[in-house]
Amino acid sequence: MDYNILVNKKHPLPANYKLENLIPIPNTYDFNHGIKIPTRVNAVVYDNFQKLCEISRMNLVITSAHRSPVGQAVIGLELIAKNGLGIRKQIAIPGTSEHHTGLAIDTYKIVDGEAKKLTEEDAWELYRISIENDLGFIYRYPKEKESITEIPNEPWHMRYVDPSVAKILYENNIALEEYHENKEKYEPKTR
Repeated sequence: MDYNILVNKKHPLPANYKLENLIPIPNTYDFNHGIKIPTRVNAVVYDNFQKLCEISRMNLVITSAHRSPVGQAVIGLELIAKNGLGIRKQIAIPGTSEHHTGLAIDTYKIVDGEAKKLTEEDAWELYRISIENDLGFIYRYPKEKESITEIPNEPWHMRYVDPSVAKILYENNIALEEYHENKEKYEPKTR
C-alpha cells in the first residue's frame, strides 16, 4: 500500500486506487453536524492513533475518516448551503480529498467533557510526538503551507504517511506536495 500517496486538486485519487485494511471506528461523532456517523479507517492508522492518544495524554476522538466521493459531495453541498458559495475554495471536490484514501482523519479533543477543535499548538505538539515515536502522523495543512497545499489551515486534520517520510517532512519543514515534487532530494541515497 502506498501510504505516501498525494491526493489533492492537482492529483486526484487514481481510478484504480484500492482501499486496504479498512476497519470500522466505534462511536464516531461528527461534532459539526451533531450526529453519530459510521466511518472506517485503515487499521494501521487506527492503531497508531490509539498509541498517539496514549503517549500524548490527550483525549482525542476521530470525527471523520474515510469518505467516499459521494460522501464528499454531500458534505460540500451542506457546507455551501450553510456558508454560501464563498466557501467553495475550501472544499475538496469529490475525488480530490485525502479522506478517500482511509489514511486521513479529523479529530477533536475532549476537555472537561466538551468537544473542542484542535488548535495549531495541539497539531504541532501531536506532530512532534508522532515523529519522536515513529507513528507516521503529519500536520497536513499548517497555515505556513497554505500557498503550497491550497488548503486553509486545518489543525484537526491528521494524515498518516510512512513514518520515515513523516520524519523527512518534519525535519525539512516541507509539505507532502514538496516531498513529491522533489523526492530524489529527500530519499536516502543507495549505492
